[in-house]
Amino acid sequence: MPLPTMPLSTQPGRPGSYPRRALVCVVGLSPQVVTETLYALAHDDADHFVPGELHVITTAAGARRVRAELLDSGVLDRLLQQLGAAAAAGGAPQLAVQVHVVRRQGVEVEDIDSVGDDTALGDTVLGVMRPLAADPGCAIHASLAGGRKSMGFYIGYVLSLIGRAQDRLSHVLVNAPFEGRGDFFYPPAPAQALPLPGGGQVSTAQARLALAPVAFVRMSDGLPEQLRREDIGFEDLVRRAQLAMAPFRVELAPASREIRIAGMAPTVLEPALFAWYLYFALRRQRALKENDALIAPGMLRVHRYPSRNIGLDAALMHQVCQRIGVETQPTQLTPEELRTRVSPINKALQRGLGAELARHLVIAGPADRATRDGQYGLLGLQPAQILVL
Repeated sequence: MPLPTMPLSTQPGRPGSYPRRALVCVVGLSPQVVTETLYALAHDDADHFVPGELHVITTAAGARRVRAELLDSGVLDRLLQQLGAAAAAGGAPQLAVQVHVVRRQGVEVEDIDSVGDDTALGDTVLGVMRPLAADPGCAIHASLAGGRKSMGFYIGYVLSLIGRAQDRLSHVLVNAPFEGRGDFFYPPAPAQALPLPGGGQVSTAQARLALAPVAFVRMSDGLPEQLRREDIGFEDLVRRAQLAMAPFRVELAPASREIRIAGMAPTVLEPALFAWYLYFALRRQRALKENDALIAPGMLRVHRYPSRNIGLDAALMHQVCQRIGVETQPTQLTPEELRTRVSPINKALQRGLGAELARHLVIAGPADRATRDGQYGLLGLQPAQILVL
């Protein structure tokens, strides 16, 4: 399936300049939107975006229509040949076509007619677009023209969450009486006559196809990169993106030794480790700053000579350990000794919450050298975010 080649000079303002170019379409029972979008892209003067990949997201019923009406019928091949001849370019690359059928628990969904099917649709759209968005050399053009309204919603929302500066969203516009016709896929060359419902004929030369760009808020720049790449479902991505972007409250439950954030499973620590985390949390919550040398309230300074430590309050540590019911932890520590306590706490938070959310809760330190002195504390949290139950 040949398409014209084009020079490469990668610029986010010109998605067509990217070496990898992917068109993503959602399709219901009218696969015409695919060829209409391809045709409109080829004739778009704003950015001559020639895709090398075509990803069609649809149901099992829609996939049968795509294969029968676009692929097996040769309609897509003929369109590509027409576009290649019009561009008069040799050495044309291939258009790699992939049809992605929505699956629910491994079974192809015939139609989106239940809440579970709709959830599976969101996960499928994200699953198709995530690896494309993870490639900095790929520009995505997503079309929301086909399928049920929820299909267009998901493709737009996913692009908003993970899209980059070079990615675009559009809707193809087709004039009457060609819109929605089962026998019209694109304006062929030479033109053809099509019958009208009330009698008579209309020439395909009168067809007008145009791309209407759809603006979207690009939130990906405000999300941690790992969150955009992590293999999670759509609803989980939205929930975790909200947590990563908006203020949230951290609840500490000494009775159960749990660190809680709404919408996430609690992180449970061993008694001694929870005592240390609660100690750091109380220092941050109370904005303790015993010395101007401390970079922020709640921080403490651990020196390689323990007698020069700042903020390791033995009385506060005793209160914390009494509340948890654990032996009082030592406060005359070297950086290496403190690290053996901080490191497992941070690892537990990263395992339980994911790296992008845990970065707000981990105990920050000066470096990963165990013997280096420096300041430690909960820099990622504001005092008002901490609630001790």
